[in-house]
Amino acid sequence: MSTGQIKVFLDSSVIIAALASMSGGPHEVLALAELGIIVPCISEDVVGEVLRNVQKKAARLCGQLLRPVQGPAVQNCRSYR
Repeated sequence: MSTGQIKVFLDSSVIIAALASMSGGPHEVLALAELGIIVPCISEDVVGEVLRNVQKKAARLCGQLLRPVQGPAVQNCRSYR
């Protein structure tokens, strides 16, 4: 970390919102981190929470998109729940 960089703790809501949208505050925070303007800090608990929430949302979305589909594709999505 060089002089002038600020450490910023990112909670799960910021990370999830940034993943879901290419605009808005959370996306801007990740853009600042990518540019090296801020240093993002997250805990293992936050990583776990993000993974759990993204998996839940992906399973729901997958189920909604593939509801009319029968066969292996549906079985593959069910394994993510």
